Amino acid sequence: MKLTTENTENTEKPRWISTDLALPDDDATVLIHMADGEVWTGFLDAGTWRYVSGDSIEAEVLHWRPFPEPPEVSK
Repeated sequence: MKLTTENTENTEKPRWISTDLALPDDDATVLIHMADGEVWTGFLDAGTWRYVSGDSIEAEVLHWRPFPEPPEVSK
């Protein structure tokens, strides 16, 4: 199926938040963008960035964003 404005619900481009401007609440799982270009899921734990596995993140986290809302499913 070809994506068009008519068959996509959300055409807004996701917004990334610089870690210089704001940080997520502790323990909130978010998408993170690191200095090495990788994107992962993670969370902030008392000032330490961690992967969802709990391992600390060594790379610098530059940006984060909350997960988008799931789509509505018609029944």
